[in-house]
Amino acid sequence: MLDKILNLIKGSQGLIDEACQDSFEMITMGKEMFILALNAVQEETTREVMKTLATMDKTMNKLEMGVRKKVYTHLAISRGEDLLQGLQLNVIITDLERIGDYTKNIGELVEMMPGKLDFGRHDATFNKVKDLALELFDLTHDALQNKDEKLANEAIRKYDVVSKAADAQIKEVLAGKEMSETVEKRHVALLLFFRYTKRICAHLKNINTSLVNPFHQISYRPGAYKI
Repeated sequence: MLDKILNLIKGSQGLIDEACQDSFEMITMGKEMFILALNAVQEETTREVMKTLATMDKTMNKLEMGVRKKVYTHLAISRGEDLLQGLQLNVIITDLERIGDYTKNIGELVEMMPGKLDFGRHDATFNKVKDLALELFDLTHDALQNKDEKLANEAIRKYDVVSKAADAQIKEVLAGKEMSETVEKRHVALLLFFRYTKRICAHLKNINTSLVNPFHQISYRPGAYKI
C-alpha cells in the first residue's frame, strides 16, 4: 500500500513538469498561429489556413484545460506542494489561451476582408509592430523556460515599445486625411490588427510578470501598486 502511495506522489511530480512543458508548447503554438495569421494578412489567404488556425485554437484550449487538470491533480495528491508554481501556471495558461483567441481574430478579420491587404504608407509600421511582437514571443518563451528574471524584464520593456508604436499608429490613421474621405477596408483592417496585436503582446507581458512579481501582483507592472 505504501509503495502505491509513493508511486502516486512520484507520478504527481511528473504532472507538474508536464504542465510546465505544455505551457512552453502553448507559447510556441501561439507564435506559429500569429505567423500564420500575419501571412494571411499580407498574402491572399485560403480556407485551409483558416481551418488550421481554428484547429490550433482548439488545441490551445485543450492544453489549457489539461494544464489545469494536471496542476489540480498534483496539488491534491501532494497536499499543496509546489502551490505557488501551480497557481502561477493557472494564471499563465489563461493568458496563453487568450493569445490564441486574439490571433484567431486576426485570421477572421482577413476572412471577412478577402484579398491581399496593401497598407500603403503604413506598411513599414505594420512590419515594425509585427517584428517586435515576434521578438516578444521568443523572449517570453526563453524567460519562462529558464525562469530568467532579466529576460522577463526585457520582455516587459519590449511590450512598452510595441504598445506605444501600435497606439501611435492608430492615432495617426484616425487623424489622417484618409479618414475624412471614404474609409477603405485596409484602414479598418490595420486598426484592428494593431489593437489585436497590442492585446496579444499585453498577455505576453502578463506572463513575464509572473517571474518578477509576487503572486498577487502578476499581470501588473512591477512596482505599480503597493499592497
